[in-house]
Amino acid sequence: MSTHVKVPVVRYKRPRILGDPDSGEIYLLKRKPETTRTYTIADLSREIEAKSTLTEGDISHTIEELVKHLRKKLVEGDKVKISGLGTFFTTFNTTPAEEEKECTVRSIRRVNIRFMVDNSLRLVNASHALTDSENNVSFELCKCADHQGTSDSGNPGNPGNGNDDDDGNLLD
Repeated sequence: MSTHVKVPVVRYKRPRILGDPDSGEIYLLKRKPETTRTYTIADLSREIEAKSTLTEGDISHTIEELVKHLRKKLVEGDKVKISGLGTFFTTFNTTPAEEEKECTVRSIRRVNIRFMVDNSLRLVNASHALTDSENNVSFELCKCADHQGTSDSGNPGNPGNGNDDDDGNLLD
């Protein structure tokens, strides 16, 4: 297999049923805090410039224009499909009405932008993958003083369930 950067994860313990301390405890995995980098358009533009004949400015401008046009098409109610990335679309939430005449466009409380990833971008846990692919993600269980973890590369008997956000906060 080709070498992959290992994404650091740590074990944590929580009640089996959230909010019920008598339900027993389970172990889950989450990203190691403060190990995720955030890349900006400028950062990505510099990396792309190194592998192309375009300048960083040209690349940044193109991405910024893409975002402007993406927003415009979404505001018009259209979907935007970017092959190899995914499809952007809008949804909305409405306030329920008892009578038909009360159900108007003013009932729309919130407009959301959603994203559905393209299949070619879907990532796979390398410890489960049968073939080597650029979409394989390798994980490393880290030993941390504030987390009860041990160091090994992906423990299949202790998979994470994705019940937390990138900052390690539990999601309901």
